[in-house]
Amino acid sequence: MDVSKYALDGEWIEIEVVSDRMVELFRFKVQPIGSTGFMAASKSPDEVTTLCVEAVIDWNLTTGEEPLPCNAENKRFYLSRFATYMVKTMNGKPPAQAMNLAGAIVGFAASPDSFLKN
Repeated sequence: MDVSKYALDGEWIEIEVVSDRMVELFRFKVQPIGSTGFMAASKSPDEVTTLCVEAVIDWNLTTGEEPLPCNAENKRFYLSRFATYMVKTMNGKPPAQAMNLAGAIVGFAASPDSFLKN
């Protein structure tokens, strides 16, 4: 495989979710996690959260006006709480099938096509 065709340092993804009857837009920089993510549907919520923590390398989350550090502790805490929010759009397009935030992140990170350079 010619890895020069891929952005291995990660790609930004915008995910619009519905939470508590509100619509929120999250931006995550995601790195490839390999094919293990394709089997996420059969994994426990803790295993899916672990894959999300591995995949997300930056984000736009804030507490008020302050940026929230994208460290392992914060990723585990916040991604586990947002994991079940239902995705409305990914990069401006509705998903082909219903999915939650965790599934969207893991699916994006596990797909080599997500990281093809333009």
